[in-house]
Amino acid sequence: MKKANGDKPGGNGKKNGKKVGRPRIVDTPEAFDAKVDEYHALCAEAKVPVTFTGMAIHLGFADRQSFYDYQKQPEFSCSVKRARALVEMSYERRLSSSNPVGAIFALKNHGWTDKQRVEHTGADGEAIEIAAVAAEARRAVVGRLAGIAARVTENRLAKKPER
Repeated sequence: MKKANGDKPGGNGKKNGKKVGRPRIVDTPEAFDAKVDEYHALCAEAKVPVTFTGMAIHLGFADRQSFYDYQKQPEFSCSVKRARALVEMSYERRLSSSNPVGAIFALKNHGWTDKQRVEHTGADGEAIEIAAVAAEARRAVVGRLAGIAARVTENRLAKKPER
């Protein structure tokens, strides 16, 4: 029994020399880019944010996943990356608004993180020597305690009546 997509597993996408499957919604990367630019301009004119779902619908897709699937096609890869960058740029601009929570949430869902990484180093980028810092701190604390003890002793001696 022959498979619908050719004799071999994984087939060649043709049946009896004719292409099979659903035709592309957008035929060329140039047409894709033109539709993306058109959507971006419409959003700017209407003063509404550019979104992934809005872009997918404007391009004629039924959902975002179909939009993302175009990136798997080598000729559309750069166009989809550019479109995604335009949407992320829209979210980035909203980060400086009075309520950026929605933009932060959206960016996190698209791979962004808000964690901080703090690296501490000693002189010339070397590791911090904890033992030296701890010994120095210990001497400082002992010095302060010795000063307090001396003042307490002086105060006691000063208050003691002579016999």
